[in-house]
Amino acid sequence: MDRPRPSDILLTIEHPHGTHEVSLDQWMKVGPGDRPNLRPVRARRRETGEAAPLTLVPFRFRNGIVQRLLTRLRIMRPPW
Repeated sequence: MDRPRPSDILLTIEHPHGTHEVSLDQWMKVGPGDRPNLRPVRARRRETGEAAPLTLVPFRFRNGIVQRLLTRLRIMRPPW
């Protein structure tokens, strides 16, 4: 199976003021904005709505604890 384009994947971002959906390409461009601890919690295919694995999000854009730690330690460059 071919890897889908980032614009074909929708990410669910849980925010204190509600749940938001953004495309993977938009997330990779903008990231969490002024809320540095936000991260994708689910992914789905835009066309079918079928669940997709979060591993489709490139490692450096997952914004989890590990990625933020590696960035703070300057082992990984900040993605945004």
